[in-house]
Amino acid sequence: MTEDKPDLKARREELRKLFSGPVALSDQDKQLHTELVRGAEVCFANAEQLFQEASLLREHKHFSRCLFLYQIAMEECAKVDMVGAAATALTLGHPVDLDRLTRAFRDHKAKNFSNAYMSAASEAEVAAHKANDSKAAAEAFKNSQREIHGFLNRAKNASMYVDFKDGKFVSPNEVVGEEEALTIAGLAYYFMSITYPRLKPLRRMLEQPELHAELMAGCGEAMAKGLADKGTMEDLDAAIHGYIAEMAKRLADRDKTDSDVTD
Repeated sequence: MTEDKPDLKARREELRKLFSGPVALSDQDKQLHTELVRGAEVCFANAEQLFQEASLLREHKHFSRCLFLYQIAMEECAKVDMVGAAATALTLGHPVDLDRLTRAFRDHKAKNFSNAYMSAASEAEVAAHKANDSKAAAEAFKNSQREIHGFLNRAKNASMYVDFKDGKFVSPNEVVGEEEALTIAGLAYYFMSITYPRLKPLRRMLEQPELHAELMAGCGEAMAKGLADKGTMEDLDAAIHGYIAEMAKRLADRDKTDSDVTD
């Protein structure tokens, strides 16, 4: 299944336009941008503290409550991505809906859905990508979002509230044990490990705006290249991942050079 050429051409131009930035930010937008970047750093710092406190509870065998804190740490990681998306959009000339961002911050479902983007693709989604079926891939991903949210939300509720099942009241301590706590701890550690590297590009937006603009423009070109006339979804993924890997190496080399100079 392939998309028609006019649609691909339109999408290529849309991507180039979307990532063509930068724009000259007003003083008000500069203040907002600075606060967004700071907010992402504050969210991650809080996630770290929640993780540490959860680990202390786990060491003392308070498994139900530690599970709750591990889960909230994951939600704080999701907020880093939400804020990062808003900050990036602002640098590209797109308005930030602060009311919508605030609502998402307080919505457990929205945060779990956001974390789904960092989860492994389901078998159905992988198969849809191989078949170049964008609609099926999107639907498979939505199903994964619902499943991830359902699993995490049930675990969190079980860790905090007395439930009534099969004619009996059940306390959190009867439902959540060490195994369940370790499962959520592992997930929290995974999200912490992939979220932390995202802070550096956000800080770069403030400290090196020209470099940020160069990287965004290159990302748009890579996406457009992946949407060649005979391109598939796998080609698009390969183009994006290839560009990210190339830029990561270039930035690492640049950071090493700068470090050697300062030393």
